[in-house]
Amino acid sequence: LLPVNRLQKALVHLLKTQYDGDPAGRWQPFKGLASFDYQDSLRFFGRKRALQDLVRDYDGKGLFVITGVSGSGKSSLIKAALIPYLNKKHHQESREAANDLPLTFDWGVTSPKQAGSIAAILSKLFAGLSKMFEVDIEASAFSQLALSSPEQCADALKKALPLDHYCAQYVFYIDQFEELYNDPNFEPEEAQRLNNALDTLGLKLSCLSVIVSFRKGS
Repeated sequence: LLPVNRLQKALVHLLKTQYDGDPAGRWQPFKGLASFDYQDSLRFFGRKRALQDLVRDYDGKGLFVITGVSGSGKSSLIKAALIPYLNKKHHQESREAANDLPLTFDWGVTSPKQAGSIAAILSKLFAGLSKMFEVDIEASAFSQLALSSPEQCADALKKALPLDHYCAQYVFYIDQFEELYNDPNFEPEEAQRLNNALDTLGLKLSCLSVIVSFRKGS
């Protein structure tokens, strides 16, 4: 028997720059209570059927809601399986279409408590789009516009982002979405306003996919 960390160090030594795994010493097949992340996709297995179910239902338009009981592994499935799958699918479809535009894929994640407000959640989304397209947009201004008039915000984004110059996809994931409904710091009407904004933006912007995970029984 050879301990995992020794095996990985041996692979690093033998393959050098060709080694495509994690840096030496980071390989953890079991993460305890921590969720798996995007960079853990190579070691994330055993959820093939669950991923297939998500892929079957996912159309990339509007707000895609994933529900499950607490501890069922929603966050890990999304970050370590679904998002890497979408990245691979995006690149494959773009190559098959013989598209000469620069390929780009990125993603961002937050949660209501982490962001602190619905405006901050949207600001993180717009900051991610700004970074991916390498343009400066006023994230806070777009956030307010999205909450007051989502369709106007989508139209303004189409003008602000160089959509015709990239073959791009940005996946925005909001974890623990139920916090909007059970945290006293959020008002009930705020959740509905955010839902409307996210759904409209996801429908109107072909480059944007919005995914939220919601704990059943909340």
